[in-house]
Amino acid sequence: ACRGIGVEDRRCRWGSAGRGAIALRGGEHIAHVCLCFGIRRDSSILLDRSWTSVVCRQRPCRGTPEAVELLLEVARAAVDRLRRVRQRWEVHTGDAAREFDGLVVAVPAAQAGALLRTSAPFAAMQIAAIDYASVAVVTLAYPSEEGAKLEGSGFLVPPVEGYSIKGVTYATNKWEWLARDARSSSPRGMVILRASLGRYGDAAVLEHDDAELAELVRADLASIVGLAPRTLAERVTRWDHALPQYRVGHVELVQRARDALLDAPGIALAGAAYDGVGIASCIASGRQGARKVVRDLIENGVQAHA
Repeated sequence: ACRGIGVEDRRCRWGSAGRGAIALRGGEHIAHVCLCFGIRRDSSILLDRSWTSVVCRQRPCRGTPEAVELLLEVARAAVDRLRRVRQRWEVHTGDAAREFDGLVVAVPAAQAGALLRTSAPFAAMQIAAIDYASVAVVTLAYPSEEGAKLEGSGFLVPPVEGYSIKGVTYATNKWEWLARDARSSSPRGMVILRASLGRYGDAAVLEHDDAELAELVRADLASIVGLAPRTLAERVTRWDHALPQYRVGHVELVQRARDALLDAPGIALAGAAYDGVGIASCIASGRQGARKVVRDLIENGVQAHA
């Protein structure tokens, strides 16, 4: 989000993390591979944004290049469905299908439900019931002298206050590495803020175009914090149906879905839809899913190819 205003968003550096995320366990050729993936607008699966872990068995995984290349073959195609076949999982991509011993499904709930509809219908029904809200994030760069007005790391705004924004992060206060980059990115330096807009059940504000959204945010920040209306640069990023909503009974719903998958070992659910929407929660969810898959394979006596 910070690119385009002279400051690199370091989270973007993880886009190729899958190329080096091979861990060979105990000398066995079980490749635990992490890739980034997400969803195209037509709701098919494109492996490029969230996280997935796969234990491969399609052909011998003798080292990092072979294992990564196998996963990248799948990553280049849209995944249509998953199918349980002979204690393995078939990943269908158009007219092709590849078999894997284990999968971590880390896509939004609706897409996860669609993928599991035929192989695990009850689990699919549960997770498909998780609803989402759309949000927009406006990133703004202000002259460094405005930083004196920013105390703490940000704030939340309840709907009753009547503002358009629902929360603000003082990014350069929160992350020292970003503050260093911001100070060196222009002769006079800058401070960077990120404001979010859009609430579940009330997405009217998102109907504004990008320029109008940025104007709304500047006005709200001027009123709440006292920031000057002038910015050095700004950028609007929209996330349609990206924020899962945890209703009463969410924990039980997720547990029912996971319990329904116990009869089909080698698969796990992970991501923001289940165990928390924050980055740390998503990472923990992915790790938990990967451990569950490996544990399933060990308990079921899956032998890796040498």
